[in-house]
This record gives sequence, structure tokens and C-alpha cells, in this order.
Amino acid sequence: MKDEEKFKNTNSYLSGGMGKEIAVKHGVYTFIRKLTRKDKAVSSVISTLLLLSMSMSFFALLYYIAFAEISPTPRAPSFDAIATLEGENLIIIHKGGEPINTDAEI
Repeated sequence: MKDEEKFKNTNSYLSGGMGKEIAVKHGVYTFIRKLTRKDKAVSSVISTLLLLSMSMSFFALLYYIAFAEISPTPRAPSFDAIATLEGENLIIIHKGGEPINTDAEI
């Protein structure tokens, strides 16, 4: 069996009678470890998830801005009046605006 054929199938190279010590000596062991690393696609997966989360956040913000119910702030009641002081009495004349509660105390 030629050396090229042994390198084609790395599993048989390590388990086919040749020990780990010889594989380390020839540098094949580090070569096989580099080939069988499990984290080759980690950066692409992370970048895809990051891009997906950024786009979802952007569209959620856009949806909130576009479709949020904008309620106007309620206005305080207002009226036009004239007040005069006659002795100990305060006389208020309501000239217009929203009605005043007649039971209100000042």
C-alpha cells in the first residue's frame, strides 16, 4: 500500500496498525486534528444570527413607529371669566368655555 493511499483515508491510517506515536512523528496527527475540528462554520452561523436579530429589531422598531396608537394628550378644561370683589364676596362671571361645576368650592 502506497503512502498516498494511506493519507486518503485518515481513519484507517491511524487505526490500521500504525500507532499514534508514529502519526505524531510524521505530523499526521496534527493534520487530522485540523481536519476534524468542529468549529469551522461557527463564524458564519454567528454572523447569520446577528444579522437576523438586527433586522428583526429594526423591523420591530419600524412597526412600532408606524402603527403605534398616538393618543393626543387631554386638554385641561378652560373658560373665560371675570371676577370682582365686593366686600367679603368674590363674584365670578362665566363668559364662555367649558361649563363650571356649580358645587365647586374655591
